[in-house]
Amino acid sequence: MFRWEAQHVTRRYGWRHHRAVVAEVEDAFWAAFFAGGSLDAAHRAAGVSRPTAYRWWRRRFVALRAQGVSVRTAARQLRVPPALAAAWEAERRSAAKDPANPPKQDVQC
Repeated sequence: MFRWEAQHVTRRYGWRHHRAVVAEVEDAFWAAFFAGGSLDAAHRAAGVSRPTAYRWWRRRFVALRAQGVSVRTAARQLRVPPALAAAWEAERRSAAKDPANPPKQDVQC
C-alpha cells in the first residue's frame, strides 16, 4: 500500500472500500505508470478497468493538491494534460467554496 493511501484512505475510513482491489494491484498500476507506461498500459498491466485507473489517477492528483503541491507540479508528476488538470482544479476550487457541494471523493474500486 502506498504511503499516501495509508494516510488518506485507510485512516479516513479505517478500511478499504468493499469494491476495492487489493493494495498490491493498485501498487502494480502505479509501478507500471511511474515506469513510463501510459494510463492504458498501466491499467492493463495491473488487470483493472480503465475507469478504475482513471479514478486512481484523478484521486492522486486531488491528494497532491490537498498536500499543497502546485497544479503544474501535480500535473507534471502524473502526466495529466494541462486542460484536464485545469478542469480538475476548477472543480476542486468550486467545491471548496460551496460546503453543500463537497468535492467528488473517488472511492477505491
